[in-house]
Amino acid sequence: MWYIESWLGEWINSFSETLITRSQLFEIYRDEKNWKYILFIEKILKSVLKNTSNTQAIYPLLRENIEYIDDTLADILYRWGTCKLKEAHEEQAAYMAVAIGEFGSLLLGFRMGDESCNKEVAIAACEATLTYYSSSNMPILWATMQNILGSAYVERKKGNKQKNLKNAIKAFKSALKVFTYHASPQEWAVVQHNLGNAYSQIEEDRVDNLEKSIIAYKDALLARTKEKLPIKWAMTQNNLGGVYTDRILGDKSKNIEDAINILKDALDIRRRQTYPFEWAQIQHNLGKAYGERIIGDKLENLEKAITFCENALIFRTQENYPYYWAMTKNNLGVLYLDKYFVCENIEDKTESIENAIAALKDSLDVYTQESIPFQWAMTQHNLGNAYIKKVDKEGENNLEKAINAFEAALLERSQDKAPYYWAMTQNSLGTAYLNSNDLKLAIAAYQAALTIYTHDTFPSERVKALFNLGFVYQKAEEFNKAFATYKEAIDTIEYLREEIISGVDVKQKQAELFNRNYLGIVEVCLKLNRIKTAIEYIERSKTRNLVELLLERDSSNFFPSEVFSQLEIYRDEIKKGQYKIQSGEAKDIKTLSLRLQKLRQQRNELQNEYLPIGTSFNFDKFQSTLDNKTAIVEWYLTINNIEIFLITANSIERLCTSHEKYDKDVFIDWYNDYQKLYRDNQQKWKNELSSYLLELSEILQIKEIVKLIPKSCTKLILIPYRYLHLLPLHVLPAGNNELLFEKFIDGISYAPSCQILQQIQQREFSGFQALFAIHNPKNDLQSLPYANLEVEVIKTLFSSAIVLTGEKATKDNAKLAMTNSKDQQTPHYLHFACHGGFNLGNPLESNLALAGDESLTLGNLFEQKYNLNQCQLVVLSACETGLIDYKNDSDEYIGLPSGFLYAGSPNVVSSLWKIQDISTAFLMIKFYQNLFLHETVAIAINQAQLWLRDVTKIQLEEWITEHQLNSNPTLRNQLRRRFHNMPDDEQPFHSPFYWAAFCAIG
Repeated sequence: MWYIESWLGEWINSFSETLITRSQLFEIYRDEKNWKYILFIEKILKSVLKNTSNTQAIYPLLRENIEYIDDTLADILYRWGTCKLKEAHEEQAAYMAVAIGEFGSLLLGFRMGDESCNKEVAIAACEATLTYYSSSNMPILWATMQNILGSAYVERKKGNKQKNLKNAIKAFKSALKVFTYHASPQEWAVVQHNLGNAYSQIEEDRVDNLEKSIIAYKDALLARTKEKLPIKWAMTQNNLGGVYTDRILGDKSKNIEDAINILKDALDIRRRQTYPFEWAQIQHNLGKAYGERIIGDKLENLEKAITFCENALIFRTQENYPYYWAMTKNNLGVLYLDKYFVCENIEDKTESIENAIAALKDSLDVYTQESIPFQWAMTQHNLGNAYIKKVDKEGENNLEKAINAFEAALLERSQDKAPYYWAMTQNSLGTAYLNSNDLKLAIAAYQAALTIYTHDTFPSERVKALFNLGFVYQKAEEFNKAFATYKEAIDTIEYLREEIISGVDVKQKQAELFNRNYLGIVEVCLKLNRIKTAIEYIERSKTRNLVELLLERDSSNFFPSEVFSQLEIYRDEIKKGQYKIQSGEAKDIKTLSLRLQKLRQQRNELQNEYLPIGTSFNFDKFQSTLDNKTAIVEWYLTINNIEIFLITANSIERLCTSHEKYDKDVFIDWYNDYQKLYRDNQQKWKNELSSYLLELSEILQIKEIVKLIPKSCTKLILIPYRYLHLLPLHVLPAGNNELLFEKFIDGISYAPSCQILQQIQQREFSGFQALFAIHNPKNDLQSLPYANLEVEVIKTLFSSAIVLTGEKATKDNAKLAMTNSKDQQTPHYLHFACHGGFNLGNPLESNLALAGDESLTLGNLFEQKYNLNQCQLVVLSACETGLIDYKNDSDEYIGLPSGFLYAGSPNVVSSLWKIQDISTAFLMIKFYQNLFLHETVAIAINQAQLWLRDVTKIQLEEWITEHQLNSNPTLRNQLRRRFHNMPDDEQPFHSPFYWAAFCAIG
């Protein structure tokens, strides 16, 4: 090593070096304050060269001299090192370059002292070394130092973060000119991993840079395999999973699932016992991913996310890793806040808010306004949202605390520096004022947010602010202003479509928000006595829910491949543009907004070609399609009331059934009791069904409704809403010892909406001869002993019949009958005598069970390949095939009957509960017999139900004999045993349990 005294003497006597270099060194040495740093540098470099095989031995020396590792050292090291490398002999320079480079590398991993200074010294060491190394004479060492330099810039604390990242990327790209996959696969992988780190943090052009980050990490994994390099593989997996969670392009739901799977794979290596800090990193990332997960039950996902974050905090402690601890604490607070919205009982909601506030307040111990202002403001905003939801206790004004938190956030979230976040906090501040009943300040805050959240720049956020403003106007009884505000919000919702469905917000909160816009405008229309307009918005609400459903599922099955590819291009281009506006990257917002508007219009027009439900509804046009014999009763549930609309060809009338005795809350309590009994005690539910229906008739005031229906109307169509879809409204007592359907000689049927009803009426059909039936695909003779009897008798009524049973009843064969292919025309009647069920957790998975493990799901029926336009009727002779998702505000379409209506059939017969096999067989046979007497579907099923209710034992036996239903000896014995010792005049199926479950829909 070169000591100062000997070097000075050598320097003074030598004249072979350049005057510039010696002049620079002279300037360094002339200042005596620098000597202690130069002595430290020489000591470190000497130690590095002595411990080339054990560089960890240098750390004690660094700890002993920690006071010298500062910005001054960085400056001196760069100037001194650069000069020394220029003037030293070749052998000396080579050794010195290695020592300086290794010193810089060591400082990257040195966690003591001031870490920001450590990075500055590391950068100085790398940059000094790179004045000696070049890509031509020492390519490997040059590329190695470029990689170290890039890593130092990524971790650099000082200077402009984005500029540092760009310098890092430049350095990594330089290294990759030497480190190629084929020549140096492991070094190449290290640089690719580091490049992924840098790209993932770039805020400018974030959409594209996240894609570049993913590519870099995936490239790294080509060489960093789990088998050969498990630890490094897990490191890259963890980072890749984090980027997929943040990814903007592509389907958000799929991105999150990819993230979860990638992170869980990394846990195979990063186990808690062996790699605690790294394990905690993955736990934190999994918490974030599950918090944003779209697939699955939201509450369950949030609970998993909370558990992951709490796991991370085991090792991400405030003492050891304060920044990471605060980050996880803030995420935990947001998760508890999101949990509040999906919890059902008040105790869980209260606990969630308390936990949210505690976690957020903890994070503020580290996130201070002075040190980390952006994160501090973000946490203050989240804390304000939590205080809004906290229940006030005696002497505790949580709304005041919320307002204070939002006003604190606005100190950093100013309108000029952070307009997007300023508007976000203004919107939340408006809600705090609203809850404080200060409507003027609430309106002012919402209007302030809307100055930033414009239709062209932030349409999704504008929807939320408009809803809030509309609600305040409604509360202030400024109904015309409320109507205009809600209308703009709804127009924007329908314009944006799935853009505001697949966001990272809690999906259930979004669905509730959007449906509340429709609910709000309907309530306002009723206040303004605009009945037609109210019905039009009810219909638009139902349409939007179906559009949401279709666009959220696997669109690659729904749309033709070329259309799906084009829609993906539209989706990603819209996301790119919208993110540029939101992040402030857009240089010409007006031009970009016009481009996004054009893209959305093109996307919507393309989707509309494959969405036959339509996107608007005109009441007058619909009413003109009704004949004078038809009356429609449509229900709607507002916040407090049960609204009923009575529609005929010439009139429309509104009836609000809620009054002091029976209001919406009474109905909800009745429904909860009814459903609980159905789930918990089937036999008791069966015994008490008649009394339940009588009580429901009184709650819904069925007698009063009947009085309002003109006597000339002989046909009734019921359009239920939410819970009402699950109830046999057609059999409710209606006065004079008659049930509702007994009062209409042309029958009662159901429809999901006026719009679907209108489309069904426009379809033309020809021929009613061909039957296609699925019969007992599971060969379950124990629970479906009479399914064979049912189908065998029914098929004799048709001139052409195809019946698939057992293993032949496959999904492919069912699909063939429902696609209207050239080889086989779609049958006019489809009959399913099999097991079925409704999936409340995932309605699209509601299904009819087929052979093996196959099933025909509701999701399948929304695919383009199913075509029932030549089909007259679909009969679902299975359990619970008529149920829908009643939990959502407007999901009338989400049920198996609507799937078949959507596929083209004008009529569907389905069931509302678990049916009995023998009564169902008799009912279905009688129903088809009525059909072939040229009765309509509604009349045929109503008359069959009356017959089954009233038929006596002796009449039933005569009917069985007449139609040779007992020709099979086994069935004959079963029937004999079933009716043994029963009096001749007894009505074996008089209870509505046996026949009331079936509804004619269409």
